[in-house]
Amino acid sequence: MHSHSPDRIVSKNGNLLMDIALRADGTLDQEAVVLLKGMGQWLKVNGEGIYGTRPYAVFGEGPTLVQGSHYAAMAELTARDFRFTTKGDTVFALIKQFISMLTFGLSLV
Repeated sequence: MHSHSPDRIVSKNGNLLMDIALRADGTLDQEAVVLLKGMGQWLKVNGEGIYGTRPYAVFGEGPTLVQGSHYAAMAELTARDFRFTTKGDTVFALIKQFISMLTFGLSLV
């Protein structure tokens, strides 16, 4: 399991792919429901800085350093880490200290 959140992914020009399988009867298991509701709550607060945005010239600032490329695994963000996106003339700073940060545990293939 790797810890990812939409702000980290979008600020690096990535896409979040969630592998959520349906049961044979077409329903979701409870773990998937909790994950999707959590993501929906997070996007209600932070969606403006996610939907329709592009990466900013600098994907982020703060004490947590990227090892290797922008797509390399990183340590958990701290309250002093910022991630940036942009839309038109607006730059969004997604700041862990000031937003309700929900981190999703996703398996990377």
